Amino acid sequence: MPCKLAILKIVIYHFYRELEIIIMQSRMKIKIKQKLCRGPVECGILCVKACPYNLLAYTQKRTPNPGEEPMEFKIIVAFPILCNYCGKCAETCPDKAIEVSLPN
Repeated sequence: MPCKLAILKIVIYHFYRELEIIIMQSRMKIKIKQKLCRGPVECGILCVKACPYNLLAYTQKRTPNPGEEPMEFKIIVAFPILCNYCGKCAETCPDKAIEVSLPN
């Protein structure tokens, strides 16, 4: 009997391993076009605020002086593996700088 149980465990392991690979291959991509993004001052980082899971982040190389506009900023997906691809970030972006799509 232990032999059949071991075989069953191996079959289950391989099934879930293959299922995990299929899920990882079908995950969607979030692409942020930095050139289209106007920046945090003009749009108010609506995409970062719209994410229900707080997975988007705003970064910059240095903190600007008071009254100075931010330079060299980026909007990034901080934790892409936790994203459920609801598309709220892309919907709220006024510049259409965010795309949610299937990988090639």
